[in-house]
Amino acid sequence: MEFDEETNLSEDLVRKIYRAIKTEPLRPVSDDSSVCGSNQNNGIHKGWLWKLGGRVKSWKRRWFVLTEDSLLYYLTPDRSRQTKGVIPLEGINIRLIHDKTREFCFELYCPRNQLVKSCKVERELATGHQHTVYRMAAPTLIERDEWIRMLERVTHRLAERRGTRSISVDCTGSSSSATIGSTSHHHHRLPPPVSSLSLRRNGAGSQPDLPSQQSVLN
Repeated sequence: MEFDEETNLSEDLVRKIYRAIKTEPLRPVSDDSSVCGSNQNNGIHKGWLWKLGGRVKSWKRRWFVLTEDSLLYYLTPDRSRQTKGVIPLEGINIRLIHDKTREFCFELYCPRNQLVKSCKVERELATGHQHTVYRMAAPTLIERDEWIRMLERVTHRLAERRGTRSISVDCTGSSSSATIGSTSHHHHRLPPPVSSLSLRRNGAGSQPDLPSQQSVLN
């Protein structure tokens, strides 16, 4: 059976699959899946962002939807079709990043060099992936700052539930600055993130596809 180039899976089905692949690295998608996912059709924030690929360093435009615990992305705003992936936001931090190829960039990453878990769905297969960072770019400075503000609202809430520290980005200063914040609102200056050039030289960012399962979601 031949499949279209892009998947036509629903948002709920992608969420079900992500929860299933936490213990299974590869799982075929089926409509009668018994793994239940939450229904969050009304996102907290949504809009177009550019996402940097891993093996091929190219920017791809995707429609992103922020929910109360995840960041989902699609090919188009018609979210009933063409779901591409899910990025759970628990334990995730956000930082500004300078990229010579595109303006208004930021990254999603985990502290202490932990990997970002995610789920990619393509041609009716859902696979679990791990990444060092997700690099994204907004169309404008205002949109970038709004995305960061909304993402922080979610990540701070998730961190408070766990009783852990979370990151607060200072969008008013240098594009490479960030501050650490906790539930008690203490702040400390972080070292600036690495540049896009050093990322490419050192191989930071997403890694190749399966079997290592560390590729950037397309």
